[in-house]
Amino acid sequence: DREVIAPKLKSDEWKNIHGQMLDIYKKVGKSIDPINTRLEIVYGPNGTGKTYDVIKEYQEKYPDIGVMACSSSMSSAEDLLQVFDFEKDGKPVFKDSPLTEAIKKDQPVILEEARLMQQSAMAFLQSLLDCKEYVDTCRGRLYIGPNFKVIMTMNLEVNGVVYELPEPIVDRAQVILKTDMDANLAATILVNRMKGKGE
Repeated sequence: DREVIAPKLKSDEWKNIHGQMLDIYKKVGKSIDPINTRLEIVYGPNGTGKTYDVIKEYQEKYPDIGVMACSSSMSSAEDLLQVFDFEKDGKPVFKDSPLTEAIKKDQPVILEEARLMQQSAMAFLQSLLDCKEYVDTCRGRLYIGPNFKVIMTMNLEVNGVVYELPEPIVDRAQVILKTDMDANLAATILVNRMKGKGE
């Protein structure tokens, strides 16, 4: 089923709970904050402008918002928090990843194709998405501010195979959005990309 993120999201029980939560937020307005604001999920077919739309939404406030491409080789906290690079003199060094930089700057970060990372890396990511004030990591103690947020973009179906997100990650998502391709969107994306190449 192309609509599946996690089986429970399709259940009547979840829809009932979600509806009740929305009613509560509407009634209390801004007098109470959502339990978790650190995760948004944007999913849909390839080429629907998921990452482009997220950058466009956040770039005015965060012009240097980081984008981190995820892969199946990501299997630990270290893979998420640091990247291998070389200094100008050729010396090899580990530097802060876009995720770590976002935590230090107290701003959002985009994780592209986050579903590809291994379960062990996903488990560490879960600890960042809880309401902790800090976490101790290979990059030292990282204090998590109120503006830090992870926006995951991903295709859940590749070559006919449907991928599901682990339930603990779905549970932590404040927003889950699906993008679809239609003629108007395709034309808009094409025009924007052509303009970008011409600049």
